[in-house]
Amino acid sequence: LIEESLGVDYFIVSKGNKKGVLGRNGKAIVPVEMETIILTDKHHLSLLKDKKFGLFDLQSGKYFKPVYERNLIPMNKMNLIVYKDGFYGLIDQKAKPATAFEYSEVQAWSDSVIWVKKDFQWKLINYHTQKVLLDRVKGFTWIRNSEEEKVIRIHRENYFGIVSNKRGVVIAPTLTDVINLGTVDHPFYFTEKQVEEAGIFVVLYYDHTGKLVRKQ
Repeated sequence: LIEESLGVDYFIVSKGNKKGVLGRNGKAIVPVEMETIILTDKHHLSLLKDKKFGLFDLQSGKYFKPVYERNLIPMNKMNLIVYKDGFYGLIDQKAKPATAFEYSEVQAWSDSVIWVKKDFQWKLINYHTQKVLLDRVKGFTWIRNSEEEKVIRIHRENYFGIVSNKRGVVIAPTLTDVINLGTVDHPFYFTEKQVEEAGIFVVLYYDHTGKLVRKQ
């Protein structure tokens, strides 16, 4: 029984209480063994079988068997964020490990760079070269999270700063506080820096590129 057409190439089908995916030629691409199939975005199907998660990529036709403990998260065209044996890591398109599985969280940043959390601290690493680009980050909050640009406010040691996946470090994490007075698309930053020795606060204003606009 065809339940849903996914364009002209794929069809979600059911047999009893099991589901699968057929190609245009009628052959099963995802075995009709799944308990649940959900279209998570326009390019990916999340699969569930025996309390394990898998994925089907509608663009590439890649099928990742449901052997993972949580939903697979596509990071780019080459890698996915997956969870197994209690930790997160990356796999490639052949389901081979692209990183060690040793992180409590992983966040996509760019094609070759990810945020990883281990031992309650975040690091920004190039997972191809294993180079650490930024470390000792206690946490971060998103200012912008889009395909065009990702921008976050980081809390590094006892200070705050702004980092972009396109511009790098926009405002170095040396400030007592950073607040975005602008919008998501056009941030404008109000910052404070405490000079403990003098017992004063310096107020600095930066535009979205990190250019100092005003100081008082």
